[in-house]
Amino acid sequence: MTKPLRISVKVLIKNKNDGLFLKRSLNSGANAGKWDLPGGKLDPGESLEKGLYREVAEETGLAISVERVLGTTEVDLPEFKLVYLILEARSESTEVKLSPEHDAYIWIDRGEWGQIDVVPHFRPFLENAGQRKARFGKKEGKNG
Repeated sequence: MTKPLRISVKVLIKNKNDGLFLKRSLNSGANAGKWDLPGGKLDPGESLEKGLYREVAEETGLAISVERVLGTTEVDLPEFKLVYLILEARSESTEVKLSPEHDAYIWIDRGEWGQIDVVPHFRPFLENAGQRKARFGKKEGKNG
């Protein structure tokens, strides 16, 4: 029998060249103390967009503008398979108001994403995204 799928929407919030990462609380049931992207699982019947904005507001207090889809990754959990849709968004503010789910936050340059202790299933994705400096934050076909 195939495991059910669940969707989680995560976002790489940028401000200039930096991306926002949140440190999961030491009391977290999964990946305690690891750096993570803002976002989370959708509520039943919730749209991707509504779920993303809700999760980002709850976890960071930031208002964002989604710019594009960056990619996907997945993790096979005992009860279900969790598929992550990872988006890129812009925030005009850097004033983060953390939820109790997180102990700290950091705005970090894209070249350093592979150097922090991120949630394991995001590491390959972030290392690859950090190496694509020319594409981060730019529309296809534009220089700059």
